[in-house]
Amino acid sequence: MDDKLIDYLSLLSRIQLTEEEKKTYGSQMSDIFLWVEQIKDLNTGEDGDLSYKKEEGRLRQDIPIPFENRKAIIDNFTAREFDFLKVKKVIEG
Repeated sequence: MDDKLIDYLSLLSRIQLTEEEKKTYGSQMSDIFLWVEQIKDLNTGEDGDLSYKKEEGRLRQDIPIPFENRKAIIDNFTAREFDFLKVKKVIEG
């Protein structure tokens, strides 16, 4: 981790670092990169593909189910048009 990269990262982060902080954070980030490299080398027994694949064709049929109290619910609408609940317009245009 060189000073140029630390300066660039601090610019992207919009933080100002002192020379002492640059040395400290540079050392810490180098340790993190070494640790990540060690993790990459581990054999986990997995193929490495952790992405979830979209399963297709598993949608249920859209079958309407009769509801026993439909008329009671419709009768309780404050405003209705035919058998539909009538609401105030919420989108302008």
